[in-house]
Amino acid sequence: MEKKTHKEKERIFKSIPELDSEIRTIQEPMDLKSSEPFIIEIGVFESLGEIGGDILTWEYDEYPTEELLKEDIRKYLRKEKQALIDTFGFSSRDEMQLKAINKLKLN
Repeated sequence: MEKKTHKEKERIFKSIPELDSEIRTIQEPMDLKSSEPFIIEIGVFESLGEIGGDILTWEYDEYPTEELLKEDIRKYLRKEKQALIDTFGFSSRDEMQLKAINKLKLN
């Protein structure tokens, strides 16, 4: 049997409306002294629902603060905006995501 490295996911569902995002789950390592990361699931483009939303999975060496997560979401959205702008031939989903990003204050 494979050894478990993480506890069950803690369901958070903490909305961050100013970034159109949501902290969904946090999964802690079984042993906090181990080198295993904290695994965080973040929903972005929440206003777009299943059609336009994405779920990101990020790893952190320490339990991340809400402020750290917000800053990382802002960085992600800035990069995503630039990638969408640089895209040749928008899909309707790309267009929806760019409109959603443009409504946010990412500074």
